Amino acid sequence: MQHRIVALGSNIRNDDDHPTHTNLFQKHLPQTDFPIHVNRHRVSDFSIDHNLSPGNTNWLIDTQNTGYLIPPSQSVHFARQHQKSRDHKNEEDTAGDFATAWIDHGMAPDNADYEYLIVVDTTPDDMRRLARAAANGSGNTYEVLQKDDHAHMGSQNGVFNFFNKPIIDSSPSRII
Repeated sequence: MQHRIVALGSNIRNDDDHPTHTNLFQKHLPQTDFPIHVNRHRVSDFSIDHNLSPGNTNWLIDTQNTGYLIPPSQSVHFARQHQKSRDHKNEEDTAGDFATAWIDHGMAPDNADYEYLIVVDTTPDDMRRLARAAANGSGNTYEVLQKDDHAHMGSQNGVFNFFNKPIIDSSPSRII
């Protein structure tokens, strides 16, 4: 998975009335018109806040040319806006202009999950090709082998990634 990272999450729960998000990125904008890319579009508008269609394979590229490929059925949200926060060291007020994107799991999710592919140092053309291949099921993306409280396992071209200790059967090439 050279220059690619498969991100998997499962068993996401929250029993209060606050939204639960998985952050994809939060990047400072050197100028308010500094672009990001969202599904074939170069986006430089400021003070925007959008939901992407969960029925499609969506992709974004942040301000540092890192791509994010998100399969269908996940609620992806992005914004480009002025943000206020507090400095974690001294609690002073801070502010800046940022591009952000996240997967929205909603209020009080029970057993929510996510998956997405991070592509380092990519281009819009590369992400278009990758999204097309993923949507058609024909291409060099990735395969999720397991995503639960026992393990997170992904594969690409025979290369496996394990997150949690897998149980390996003694028979040849068998992973449980």
